[in-house]
Order: sequence, then C-alpha cells, then structure tokens
Amino acid sequence: MNICLAVTCHDPSGGFATGVAAAAEQLRSEFGAIAVNATEETSQRTIDALKSETPGARFASHQAGSIGIGTARRDALALALETDCDHILYSDLDHVLRWAAIHSEELRETLARACDADFTVIGRSPETFEREPARLRATEGAVNRAASLALGHTGQEPWDFMIATRLMSRGTAQILVDEVGETSIASDVAWPLHAHGRGLSLSYRPVQGLAYRFREDFGAERDERDQDPLEWVRRLEIAALHASAMRPYLEAVSC
Repeated sequence: MNICLAVTCHDPSGGFATGVAAAAEQLRSEFGAIAVNATEETSQRTIDALKSETPGARFASHQAGSIGIGTARRDALALALETDCDHILYSDLDHVLRWAAIHSEELRETLARACDADFTVIGRSPETFEREPARLRATEGAVNRAASLALGHTGQEPWDFMIATRLMSRGTAQILVDEVGETSIASDVAWPLHAHGRGLSLSYRPVQGLAYRFREDFGAERDERDQDPLEWVRRLEIAALHASAMRPYLEAVSC
C-alpha cells in the first residue's frame, strides 16, 4: 500500500515547524509521498521544515483568501495525483502532525485497516468529541447527525465529518477533483456525499488522535472562547455552509 499525504497549510507564525520536526519520522514511515498546498503567507520556517524533514515533498501555493478552503483542499488532492501513490490521505496539516506525533501507532493501524473502502471518513471518537468545546459539540454535532442521516445511517452513532481527514483510493480522488465544485469548508460533507452518490464504498474510522487543540498563535493557553458570542455565531455560519452543501444531494435523492 502506497499512500500520499495531501495537506493544506496556513501558518503565518511558523508554529507548525516544531510539529513537523516532532512528526517527521512517522510521516516518512507511513507515507510514500507528501503533497502540500500552502498559502503564500505561510512562514518560510514551516516550508523549510517540510522540505528538510520530508524530502521529495511536492508544493503548491496560493494567496490566503484568494480561494476557498474547499478549493485549496481539492488542489491538494490534484497535487497528490501527480504522484504514483494508489491511496491518498487528506488532512489539514496541523491535525495530521498532532496525530502522527502523539498517536503514531493509532495512525499506522488506521491507515492499514482503512484501505478496503473507496473512501474512508476518519473522525473523532465519541469520547474525544465529548471533550471538545461546547460551541463545537453543538454546531458540529448537528452537521454530523444530518450528514450521517443523508448517508442512510439511522439508529447508530453519527460519523464525525468535521475534522476533515479522509483516506481514499486514487480513483476516488480523481472523481472528487473532476466533479466536486464545493469551494468552502463544507467540502467536509460534499466529498463523502458525492462519493456515496457515485456508488463508491464508504467506511468510517473513529480515532483518539484527532482531538481539537487550541492553536498557540491565538494567544491563549486554553480555549475560553465558548464565552464569546461571536465565536458561536462563526460556528453557526460554518454549520450553515454545510447545510447548504448537503441540500443538493438530499434533493437529488427525494426527486
């Protein structure tokens, strides 16, 4: 099994460079190639760390805010398709760095077991999700429930779609690049729903290693933003984007 890691990265502060160094051995061990789509504003320190620790990595760049997150993710998949890997793991860079550094064995086992399906959603375990900030549990929980129902999963624990980590076959990645036009963060749900609509096989892997972490460059030691009404509004707006992205797939089924 030959897996390419495809990531997007926006790190103006250079804070991810330390994480790259901590996870480098695991990244080199688990992935046959790495494709990085970074913003032009990302610190050269982070780019240099990736180049040094993961020789042969492919890079693309775009100006922050010039394209939507969904487009940046799709472009990362397209870059990964330039390699000869037969599977692609997509993740936001900071998520996979934490997973590889802190739960390397879980990462290895997940990759080994999840390649039977065309598209595997990798999400937070119920226990991990329950430790998330309240604003995430409330808004992301609603999206997870709706998307799970859209896939026909009634009477079971919802899948977690909103940590944006997916393992897919090369053929599936090509379909998503060619056919999914979702430009926003709602690619979280658009990708699996599109794969499902195309008759591809889907599976789910809940893990411990993708827990939410408060980014150091937000300037606080711990997450206290549940007390900020604007943060709740922002999360509601993100949930609304996901609802809008799901509607066409649901309307297609009901017609």
